[in-house]
Amino acid sequence: MMSSVERSHTEQRPSIVLTALDRERLFALLVDALTTVDIETACFLREEIERADIAPDDIAPNSVVRLGSNVKFVDHADARIRRVELVFPEESQCHHCISVLSPIGSALIGLGPGQSIRLPHLPHTGCVPRGQDQQQW
Repeated sequence: MMSSVERSHTEQRPSIVLTALDRERLFALLVDALTTVDIETACFLREEIERADIAPDDIAPNSVVRLGSNVKFVDHADARIRRVELVFPEESQCHHCISVLSPIGSALIGLGPGQSIRLPHLPHTGCVPRGQDQQQW
């Protein structure tokens, strides 16, 4: 159960959409990665998965950031435009790929065109997302 602080931070995030298939794949990924991933990032991704609206798997690919999506976004922390492909961790070795288990990847998943989200500055205690850096797709 979420605390009032966690709920407040969650309510400040934009609405997101996941396909049913991506939701299943992300939950399975979290179970498999529990011993190898940063716990705060995993917790943030779990919160994102749980709060997402679920859409059919045939949703238009350019309407939402999905696994395998090529994304162009503004990183307001250093005022630059980035282009990345959102991938599973084992596929993130190339310079333009970003893992869905990274803070940026877990923040981008499910966003639609024009949406913004503050990157979580993940504390070392609890799972309360906080942030100054904003990403816009």
